[in-house]
Amino acid sequence: ENAINSRKWIGASFFLRVREAVARSWNPEPVYRSQDPDGRVYGYKNWLTVLTITLDAHGNLLEPVIISQPSGLRFLDLEAIRAVRAAAPFLNPPPEIVDDSGRIRFRFGFLVEVNAGLNFRMFRF
Repeated sequence: ENAINSRKWIGASFFLRVREAVARSWNPEPVYRSQDPDGRVYGYKNWLTVLTITLDAHGNLLEPVIISQPSGLRFLDLEAIRAVRAAAPFLNPPPEIVDDSGRIRFRFGFLVEVNAGLNFRMFRF
């Protein structure tokens, strides 16, 4: 028997569009390098910022963007918030993802991996 929870996928294309828009705005490398140009200050480590983002039913960003899980480096957390603000509004959200209060609330993660180089990933929780 195959059983799929299709509720999980409602709004998937919308959240992909959000991720792409934010990815175009998010640029943590120069911010990180300005604080640690040669990798000697913070060493090899992963830095994860998780934000809680709230939109209205039309996709407009409602303030504040909340840092649900700070990375430990304030400048990376602020760069994630800046990127979300710069990418908003996120148009045409499906009505199925709007809650009873008329809002869309979700969490997004911003991962900076520092190893031999810098790697950047973003994902929805």
